[in-house]
Amino acid sequence: MSELATPEQTVQAQERLKILFESAPDTYYLHDLKGIFLDGNQAAEELTGYPREELIGESFLKLKLLSPSQIPRAAALLAKNALGEDTGREEFVFNRKGGGQVTLELSAHPVKIQEHRERNACAA
Repeated sequence: MSELATPEQTVQAQERLKILFESAPDTYYLHDLKGIFLDGNQAAEELTGYPREELIGESFLKLKLLSPSQIPRAAALLAKNALGEDTGREEFVFNRKGGGQVTLELSAHPVKIQEHRERNACAA
């Protein structure tokens, strides 16, 4: 039988996960099923050119991260996630803040956080 974690152990575990999330070399971000950014790591900021404060609460549509031709495919992937399905590696071209573009492969995995279905996406 395993022991329950103490409050101190829980805080330490949360701190370790935060460090892993923030310092990961790959881009990680969370957004809801409408494409609204909820959180992201330092690599997400570097990839998009947007500081986290400008990403959170905004949609990838409003920020124009994707070209109009990519939006139907992104919407289809969001629909798959809404059904609880992972999406495999999909190539997108992101428009960076201030100009320029970056090509990336995106994998998305539906996750539930505090009873809300959100989506965790990893760009490599």
